[in-house]
Amino acid sequence: MATGREGEARDAVRDAAPATTTTRDGEATTRWIGRGETREEGGERGKGATATRRARDARDLERRLGFLVSLWMACVSRVTPQIALAGVVGAGAQWLKLSACDETQRYSTTCRYAFTIEAHYAVSAVLSFLLVFRAVQAFRRFEDGKVAMIEVKDALRNLASVTDVEAREPASGSIASMFSSKDHHTPTTIEEFQSEIRRLCNLTFAFMRQALRESRFGVVDAGVRGGKRDVSTESLLHRDDDGTPNVSNLTKRDERTEYAKLAVENRPDAVMIDALTRIETMHRAGVLSERAAMEAFRESQRALDAYRQAMLIIETPTPKQYSHTVTVLLFAFIFSAPFALSSLMDWRTPLVSATLAWLFYGVNEIASTLEDPFKWVLPAHPLNVIARRIEREMDAFKMSKDVVGIDVDDEPLSVDSMNYRRWRNPFWFVIDCFAWEKTTLPHIGRQIGLAAVVGIGAQLLKILVCGWNVTDSSQCLVTFDLSAHRILAMPISLLLVINTDWGYERFISSKKLVVSMQNSLRSLTACSAIFTTAKNDDLSAVEADAREVQRLSNVMYGFARIAVRELISRDPSGNTVKLDDILTMDKFGGACKLCDLVRESEHPELKSLPVHAFPTWVGMRLNAIFEEYGQSGAMTERFSAEAYRKVCNSLQAMQGLMRVVSTPVPNHFRHLLQVLLFFYVFTMPFVLSVSYQWITSVPVILVALAFYGIAETSTSMMEPFSWTGPRHDLSGMGSRMFTRHERLGAFAMKMRGSDDTWVKLMDEAKILGDHLSTAGGLYRESLGANRSKKSLLAAPSIRVKNISNYEKEFKTGAIKNMQALRTGWSFVSCVFHVRNTVVPQIALQIALTGAVSVLANFLKIHWCGSSVSNVTQCSFTFDDKAHVMSGSIIGFTLVFRLMFSYSRYYDGKGLVGVMVNSLRCLNLGACTMMRSLNRRSSPELEQEINDDVTEIRRLSCVLMAFMRQAVRERRHGVEPFTLKKLSPTDEEMIDDPRGWPSLSVMLTDAEKARYLKCDYRARVGCCASKMIAIIDERRRLGHISERSAFEMLGRIEACVNAVADIERIVSSSMPFAFIHLMNFVVFFFALSSPFVFITSYKWLAVVPSMLVTLSLFGIAELGSLLADPFGWEDPKHDLTQVGWALYTETIAIHEKCARAVGDAEETTHSGVDALVLSGAAAPKALRDLTVWEAVRRQRGVDSTSSYFSYLFRLRNTVFPHIWPIMFVMMFIGVGAQFYKLEFCGDDVTDHRMCDVVFAPAAVSIIGRMTMFAVVYRFFFAFRVFYEAKTGIYDLLYSLYTLNIQACAHLRELSRAGKPIKDNSAKAVRKARYVVLRLSCALFASMRQSLNKDLAHGETKTKLSDAHTLFYDEDAESLLGALLDEEGKNSFLKLLDASSEERVATIAARLLAEVETARSSGCITNRGAAMMANSMQTALHAFSRCTRARNTRAPYSLKHLINIVLFLWMFATASVIVVAFTYMTWLPLGILALTLYGMIDMAGLLEEPFTRDVMCSNDLIVMGQSLWKSCAHTHESLAESDELKAEISLLVKRVEEKRLDVGKECYKEVREKVDQTAVAPAWTYDREMPAGWTFPKQRSFRSGKFGIFTEFVSLRGTLILPTLPFIFAACAAAMGLYFLSEAVCDKDELYTTGQCKTLITPDGHTIAVPVLGFCIAHLLNLTYTRYYTAREYLDNLIDYGRDLVIELSTAFQSSETDEDCAAHAKMLSMLNSLMAFVRQSIRESRVGYPSTFRPKEELTPNTVLDDDFFGAPSTKDLMNAEQRNAYAGIAPAFRVSKCSGELKRAMRSLPKSQVNNEQRLYRIYHDIDCILDAWTNCETIVSTPIPPFYMYSVYLLCYVFVLTSPLAFIHSYGAAVAVPVGLLTFVVCGIVRVSTEMMNPFKWSASSHEINEVSMKVYRLTRVFPAAAPSRG
Repeated sequence: MATGREGEARDAVRDAAPATTTTRDGEATTRWIGRGETREEGGERGKGATATRRARDARDLERRLGFLVSLWMACVSRVTPQIALAGVVGAGAQWLKLSACDETQRYSTTCRYAFTIEAHYAVSAVLSFLLVFRAVQAFRRFEDGKVAMIEVKDALRNLASVTDVEAREPASGSIASMFSSKDHHTPTTIEEFQSEIRRLCNLTFAFMRQALRESRFGVVDAGVRGGKRDVSTESLLHRDDDGTPNVSNLTKRDERTEYAKLAVENRPDAVMIDALTRIETMHRAGVLSERAAMEAFRESQRALDAYRQAMLIIETPTPKQYSHTVTVLLFAFIFSAPFALSSLMDWRTPLVSATLAWLFYGVNEIASTLEDPFKWVLPAHPLNVIARRIEREMDAFKMSKDVVGIDVDDEPLSVDSMNYRRWRNPFWFVIDCFAWEKTTLPHIGRQIGLAAVVGIGAQLLKILVCGWNVTDSSQCLVTFDLSAHRILAMPISLLLVINTDWGYERFISSKKLVVSMQNSLRSLTACSAIFTTAKNDDLSAVEADAREVQRLSNVMYGFARIAVRELISRDPSGNTVKLDDILTMDKFGGACKLCDLVRESEHPELKSLPVHAFPTWVGMRLNAIFEEYGQSGAMTERFSAEAYRKVCNSLQAMQGLMRVVSTPVPNHFRHLLQVLLFFYVFTMPFVLSVSYQWITSVPVILVALAFYGIAETSTSMMEPFSWTGPRHDLSGMGSRMFTRHERLGAFAMKMRGSDDTWVKLMDEAKILGDHLSTAGGLYRESLGANRSKKSLLAAPSIRVKNISNYEKEFKTGAIKNMQALRTGWSFVSCVFHVRNTVVPQIALQIALTGAVSVLANFLKIHWCGSSVSNVTQCSFTFDDKAHVMSGSIIGFTLVFRLMFSYSRYYDGKGLVGVMVNSLRCLNLGACTMMRSLNRRSSPELEQEINDDVTEIRRLSCVLMAFMRQAVRERRHGVEPFTLKKLSPTDEEMIDDPRGWPSLSVMLTDAEKARYLKCDYRARVGCCASKMIAIIDERRRLGHISERSAFEMLGRIEACVNAVADIERIVSSSMPFAFIHLMNFVVFFFALSSPFVFITSYKWLAVVPSMLVTLSLFGIAELGSLLADPFGWEDPKHDLTQVGWALYTETIAIHEKCARAVGDAEETTHSGVDALVLSGAAAPKALRDLTVWEAVRRQRGVDSTSSYFSYLFRLRNTVFPHIWPIMFVMMFIGVGAQFYKLEFCGDDVTDHRMCDVVFAPAAVSIIGRMTMFAVVYRFFFAFRVFYEAKTGIYDLLYSLYTLNIQACAHLRELSRAGKPIKDNSAKAVRKARYVVLRLSCALFASMRQSLNKDLAHGETKTKLSDAHTLFYDEDAESLLGALLDEEGKNSFLKLLDASSEERVATIAARLLAEVETARSSGCITNRGAAMMANSMQTALHAFSRCTRARNTRAPYSLKHLINIVLFLWMFATASVIVVAFTYMTWLPLGILALTLYGMIDMAGLLEEPFTRDVMCSNDLIVMGQSLWKSCAHTHESLAESDELKAEISLLVKRVEEKRLDVGKECYKEVREKVDQTAVAPAWTYDREMPAGWTFPKQRSFRSGKFGIFTEFVSLRGTLILPTLPFIFAACAAAMGLYFLSEAVCDKDELYTTGQCKTLITPDGHTIAVPVLGFCIAHLLNLTYTRYYTAREYLDNLIDYGRDLVIELSTAFQSSETDEDCAAHAKMLSMLNSLMAFVRQSIRESRVGYPSTFRPKEELTPNTVLDDDFFGAPSTKDLMNAEQRNAYAGIAPAFRVSKCSGELKRAMRSLPKSQVNNEQRLYRIYHDIDCILDAWTNCETIVSTPIPPFYMYSVYLLCYVFVLTSPLAFIHSYGAAVAVPVGLLTFVVCGIVRVSTEMMNPFKWSASSHEINEVSMKVYRLTRVFPAAAPSRG
């Protein structure tokens, strides 16, 4: 029997059960009853339905309860040994204390076996964050596994759909004659061929499943069936007992024998090769089109790529150094805690110790269980269910009736409560601590040893200065309290953990890049082996060429390996490795030894290249081979171009690897972290020496181990290609790739009929072992010698200067960066470094804080004397509680900003790499693919082509320079060392003094004059357009194939898109209001901190004060430095060096290619090259800095001198928004002091002395919980803000790219000045003019939509809507001026449409004009397709902006934070009033400013398009910038005076804001429309039964007083849902209070705290960080699902809209009634598809709303027939016959069937679209994307956050809350229910919000309304209906 999760997994996919029913027309049929539906018989409800439902519900309840019990047992049993051992150690610590010390020391730390808790406080934060971040990383792995499996499922489904839709009967011959006689499964009909492809798809996933799970854990789940692991080949291939579908059922025995020769992980590749070979056979026979074969190939590679990403997860576990550090820290922390707790808890110590062990080890266990998502026990992904789903979806697509859900025993997943111990020693947490090799311990020995020495020294110094009797830190000058360390603990801990997170991300991303490169190389191998045609059926030549491709693929991988490892990290002995050594020996290369792969004749050529050009050289060789295939006809043009794309992908992966090794964490960060660590760790002994005395070294070693161990772990993971530490075995990965490609290539040839090589191969494991142990040498001799003329061999080139210097700088810089990360005593020496650190920038703040600390101590002595030992003894000394809390919040927020800034820094380097690689691949393609097809062409033609290739190279460097200027010079000036930054003039930009190659050298005089008239964006566009024009003309002349040309154009587009992303990065920095808030708070925090330290540190208070200032201001300064990585100052990305590297690489590759085809190198050079290479006319970029420039090197914009200038600003800050609540809190602070004086007098020094002041523990615990919620609330808002930024910049550049494409593809004249086509000039001018006008009008319409309801107030009448539409008064480029030429009727139609429909209408008009130009021959199909793709990108970006505008954090979460924060601030005033007395208002004001300022900032960030609001995007300015850039581009590239005149008139009309037609439209509307009529609000709620409508989520009222007005709300809040939990917790608290009062006397209960039934709050204080972070991260996970669900729904709308517009464009010239009928049918099927998607996601899973009660006698209860709550419903969209066709199919598979029918219906496109295959496959792509979005939505609801994770957190929360009264009673007494209730409200409220967001497709207000999706698409089908035929 399957247990818990097994049943739950089945429930997630069992959608329906068949039942015989009667339709409304009286026809008997079989219907499918889903969840929430009831069986019917003869139109009446079955009498036993209710009883059956009750019995089923009872079984479900029993199963779920059993599952919960098993799950809770699993949660506890996994950490039982740790809990038990912690309890034993706790009891032992207590016994040791009592036996060794007398009774007077029972509750004192004077006993030598009882210590203070300070060391554990210092370590708890960093350990907590480390544990939670590890759990976060494990969950990412778990989610990545799910994403990979869904990707595989979608790809295999799409692969099968290609053959199902595209297969045609062959023109001649039979199907069987096309296949080899040795084929095991020879099809005889088309249907059998399609069935065979589906079989192979199922087999592919079955082998993937085995590689991921069965090959590691056995074919039988040992935990369920009590068996043993069996991973033998026999069991995998011939039994596969628990697999679904079963491999043995899918294959024959002889077929399994062949697969047995392959390694388990390579069998899916082999099956895909089998499928592709069959598909290629069908393609050659005419059964499948070339495009269909290509789509099948792409989908197969997509499936294999996703599979390799899944394999990466299980092959790349968490590095041992990381896990060992966590294990050691946990052990030392948990099992030393009892000795610190025994003096506080007495005999309660075992209980508290066990609970702490449960909490910390429980979180660690969550991470451990999630790290492997492919196993038999939960948490794991149900691979059998996914496999079954693939099979059923393919069957449904094929219109099969057998799609009834999931079988009973498909997935025997179990809850692993006890069996996990079979795979792991139960005492691993002890044994693993003693590991030494491959851990961080050897690397931090110096730090630990020095910490021990300093610990002893601190004790000796204390005795020497103050004697033996020091019992308090204030009694001695060299002993300190923990205040400074507690304040610094949060920021330092977060710095360490984010550094670890960065290291892990770099570690795992580098492995992904290696796998990505191998995937691309695998695709090249498959292309050469499968899709190459053999002449005269001679496969030997094909096989030889395929082996040559394999060789070059291995060479490329080898070059990538040496570039990131051997040439940087040196060899394992530390010796420098030279290129000659590698080419002659390469002893670390494994099977991919370059000495065996690279021929000796190639050595000189390689030595003449820079290192970074090696992979490009190989890519050129590979592309030349495939290009020759294409030109000779051996390979189709499409597959030749696809090979070029794969070469580009592998080069991009190589570029990513170079980013990993050449972009270390900036020195500024490393220095700050090392300084803070040094002072934090090595001042800790002076804090602990009072309590620990002679064993002070022990806790100091723990602290050093924690902080330096984590730092070393992160450092080691940042070197993923080193020889030591956590690393990726590049040699082993290369060897496995070598063997895999060799074997798969032989398998491909076997499938084609040549099995000689396959038969000769030995077992793969033996070959792999041979390769790893010997030199190999399989390819020493060339198998492709017959390709000598085109082998691209050449003598060494010495044309490129400075290459050797560049390589030397590359190696030296990389080694220096890596060595700087870890040097023996650098942790000491770094303290004295100043250069390239943040210290100079914040020196003024540090000095000011030091001065304030001296002044504070002077005031204390002057007013209160020098004997102050308690903060309550002096008015100038403050308690540290307020600073600890506010410091935690400030530190958390500052580190969050730093994380964001670092991501910008690292992503910026990646985008620069995208730009470089795009231009590299562009030049690679120009060198190898642009040539005359006529081998006897004239020298003049050859010279013309060579000149164009050289021109492309020059323009590439020019384009790179323009991009550099767009992101650097435009913003930072052309001179980096001026004291004042000035905006550069256009002349300075063209002169380009700091660029090399400089624009002043690269541009001609005419180009300079033309570019001077353009803005920065237009310069990029004009340059890109010129390159596009060159390539397009060569395409028209036949000098490059069409598909290769457009692949090259794709590189240019990718380059322009990278510029857009970089501009978005530099423009989306943290808003000024946030930076001002942080600077203001940090300033006052730092200046007030000395008053906290002077009590203990006295005159040494300068040190902690300056250290706190360094930490907070340093983090803030780091965030500012890294936020803009494209400036002149470090840390920066040197764009000048990037441009020079691109130049040297491209010219070298051009030279090699020229010599390969027999030309001289000089043919690739120009006069510009001679000037550049000689260094003549060199600008300032090549000379050294002068002394004066070096002195002036500073950051003028963000220097310390400007810090104080805006510190006290009010405008554009949060102060105007939060001053009411600040004054209220300050008033509360003053009132708290007077209230205390009134009731308790002026001598209160402790909370026990006054009943109106509270103990700090409960307030601190609740405050930290709330802090996490506040910070994540801000994080949610910032995510929306960044999404809006991304969307708006994607929108701008996609529209601009559309205009670039129009200028490049729609040409009147050739480059020679001749007409391209007769009578086409007028049509071209019209099309370009319309593109310019409508693209900018489209942005204007989008701007109005995003800013709607704001220009004329909140209420929107139809007249005001018309005024906004027709006048558009606030804009510069008016919508009316751009749409005037559309005519009044067209303009008026927009008024009756919604804002989204207006956008779609304008987009459709633009695409219709492009289609007209295409049909008339003015633009090619592919050119029109590229423009259509750009339009779709713009529309999708608009949807992203709309989503960012409309999606808000849940109202209940905002209300929770609001009410808890207010109550907490009130309670905080009653805590700090004891220490701050009359100054209580000051810390309250700072806390209010910090917390409410962040909340207000979150609200502002959630309004990214609201005008006149801070943080919003100024769409008017952006629109005007877009208009100017587009107009400049069109004017500069206009080829005729007529077009220039038309554009000039349009520009003039826009500038004059002429609104002729708009005014007429508005006048007409005003006359006809009632002025009070409200504009139609396009909501999508249908008229529901009984007046039911979808509940709307409340909006949190903003404004100055919104906090107060929302305080008393109940509707939509968490008060009522959490009330039962609050009452239960309060009742438990009161019960414990009465029990304690009965057991203990008052003195024990309140004064001494020695009551036997109570505990101190120290345990809860230690546990708060880990538990608070856990539930906050749970909130983050669920919010991410919630927001992602909205994204998937928007994808459904987007692709549905794209499909509607495509059909409208395709049928705009319908010629027959059949065309119109086909169009109408397609639109109807699209609406049905959307309805089925809605039902599958919502109705079939959650049924109807719980409040809906239909009348039994009137309404049958099926989703398909009635669909009560659907809009539009299936009842309205389909008649009874159509519904009956879907009645026998489960709701989830109706989507697949409907999509299949829709794809087949696309065969009926008009005749005018017959040759436009781009549109057909774009439509297919839209349908596939709809299915992908639907799959993603289903994944969200069917795969929730793993129950083990959820219930572990729930269990820990319950224990924490229910034990909190034991810690609060001795402080609060009878009022203990108050803090317990508030704590319960916080914890349960966050958990409740998380649970609500878990499934965002319900009927609640917090869910997404799916009707909106189907209704929007439905309305679009009405806006673009099927038109009447255009004939007569």
